[in-house]
Amino acid sequence: MGCVHIAIADIVESRIEFALDHGFADAGTVVSSKRPASLEESISSAKATAASICDLRLESDKILGRTDVTFECTGVESCIQAALYTTKSGGKVALVGMGTPNVTMPLSEASAREIDLIPVWRYANCYPQALELADATRDSASAARLAKLITHRYEGLEHVPTALQTACVPADGNGQMVLKVVVSNSR
Repeated sequence: MGCVHIAIADIVESRIEFALDHGFADAGTVVSSKRPASLEESISSAKATAASICDLRLESDKILGRTDVTFECTGVESCIQAALYTTKSGGKVALVGMGTPNVTMPLSEASAREIDLIPVWRYANCYPQALELADATRDSASAARLAKLITHRYEGLEHVPTALQTACVPADGNGQMVLKVVVSNSR
């Protein structure tokens, strides 16, 4: 989609390592999972997280800097705030994560730097493009990389409750990292 460099931030180090090892990201950082107790603490945490992302070094030893586009995939208030502080002036923040219904955002930061906020609800109009991308990579090396994102597979609709429980944790009962869970129905 035209991205030159991709950075990942997560609270789970194994997810960052996976993304880096499989070419899904060029740089990554582990961020604190501690939930701030106050708005002031949340903003402070967001700024620190943004600084750690912007200070990431790429292979060329170039510093990442502020991003053109940031995908916020948690919905956690301090993460949404960090996404705004991470994004460059004139950039875009896609709000993908579904967190708490109401959050406090530094709108003056977004407004002053003309950051576009792009809300995503139920992935409207994303499926056709995702299917086109998947089809275009079917016979390429990219297909093998994309298949590695599926860490758990279940056969039969009776396994849907177990699959949903598995999808809600960072690691399964055996300690294996959980990324994407698929349920197939061969009947």
